[in-house]
Amino acid sequence: MLNIGLLMVAFVAIGSYFFIVQLKNQQQAMSQVYYKDLATHVARHYRELEQSSNTTNGIVEIFNELVALGPFFEHYLLDSQGRIQAFSATNQKIKLAAVDIVPIKLFLQNLAASKIRPQKIRFPIYGTNPLDPTHKSIFSVAPIQSAKQLKGYIYIVFRSDQTANQYVTFANTYQPAYIASLLATLAIFIVLLILILNYFVVRPLKLLRTHTNQKALRQPDQTLYPKIKQLTYWQKNSSNEFHQVGTALRTTLKMLTLQRNRLIESDQSQRTFFADFSHDLRSPMASLLGYLETYLLYFNSACKFERKHYIETAYESAKKINQLTKEIFDGTDLDYQETSMNLEPLPIADFCQEILKNYQVKAKTKNITLQLKPCDSSVLVMGDIEKLDRVLNNLIENAIRHTLEGGKVIVSIRNRKSFVRITVVDNGVGIPQADLPYIFDAQDTGQDQTHAHTVHSGLGLAIAKRLLELHQTTIEVDSVLHGGTRFDFYLRQTQH
Repeated sequence: MLNIGLLMVAFVAIGSYFFIVQLKNQQQAMSQVYYKDLATHVARHYRELEQSSNTTNGIVEIFNELVALGPFFEHYLLDSQGRIQAFSATNQKIKLAAVDIVPIKLFLQNLAASKIRPQKIRFPIYGTNPLDPTHKSIFSVAPIQSAKQLKGYIYIVFRSDQTANQYVTFANTYQPAYIASLLATLAIFIVLLILILNYFVVRPLKLLRTHTNQKALRQPDQTLYPKIKQLTYWQKNSSNEFHQVGTALRTTLKMLTLQRNRLIESDQSQRTFFADFSHDLRSPMASLLGYLETYLLYFNSACKFERKHYIETAYESAKKINQLTKEIFDGTDLDYQETSMNLEPLPIADFCQEILKNYQVKAKTKNITLQLKPCDSSVLVMGDIEKLDRVLNNLIENAIRHTLEGGKVIVSIRNRKSFVRITVVDNGVGIPQADLPYIFDAQDTGQDQTHAHTVHSGLGLAIAKRLLELHQTTIEVDSVLHGGTRFDFYLRQTQH
């Protein structure tokens, strides 16, 4: 508000200055218009003297008589180039030998135009003052011609004290009403300007200050949406800078609200995930500690086969703990680090065949058949070998884990135009339909009754999905409870 006040004071000061200047110009114009023909009357007397032997002395006498009648004018006789030939008697000495001829010609042009169109008159016109070269003065001028040839000019300068006297007379007679009307107009203009500034500047600024000084911005436990609804005043497509700032504020608050909600959801998901992870970790940790403690207690009394059983069970529990911790670290790396991709042509059939070989022993223990069809080495895809290895290992390992004895796990490869579809299918226990939307969530623990005998954190499938997203593809799942599960994903095919 202080800046607005200073702006108004400056505006009033500048307006007053221009008002005074305009008033002075108007007074000078009126004086010049009133005496515009004065030099013409003097020129007539000059033409009467042209027959005498000493025209210059005669015009000086006329100048002296005119000074006696009107001491507020200075009279000059100029030649055609503006050089001073004679001047009226004065107690001051002229300081210039010539005057500028350009204002004289402009005066005569305006005088001629005013006789045809009075509304076209353009006064005041300021010319040279030989007594005071530093200041311009209004004047009257008339040409002196002989046989249509320009011989010179009668040049009459209005003295400053005369101008002041005319100004006083003008102010006393004509100006009060004019000044009053101008002041009233100025006052109305200032009031309108204040109202306009208040509406278009002060009001939006106050509104911006109110919107940016919300308690919700300082209290994270409160939602920002009620405050965003208050920002509908700001127009998105307006060229007004205040509306643009208000729109930017609204957008910022929406982003803050969205980020805040995401942080809340992320925090809740992390809490749930670590709670589930702790639950999954508790069983193998308890088993590991329990069997190690039993091994130590009965080391001397237990037989060799019992001690081996204790160690093997503890080892399996340790492997489960290691797998859980590895998955959680892998998932963290994928979420918070930029993962580089090393894409290269890959014979997908041979690649899948090598991975299946690693699970032959485990599959044989459960009498599970592993198949790859078709085994076509000519099919090439673009992929990152290390990341696809993790994806297929996770899918095949899960399929073997959830397939009962005597079952099958099949990896199939099918060409689909410029893509290759890879499918991992089993005839195992399946997944309930209610759990399908959540099996790729990191916090899903698969704690349904069907999978209760396994230790599965849900991280493996979440990591597989993330790795496939890095290949610009996704993974799909279809399952029937007690009828098996199928996972499908696509990779871009390349040529030899």
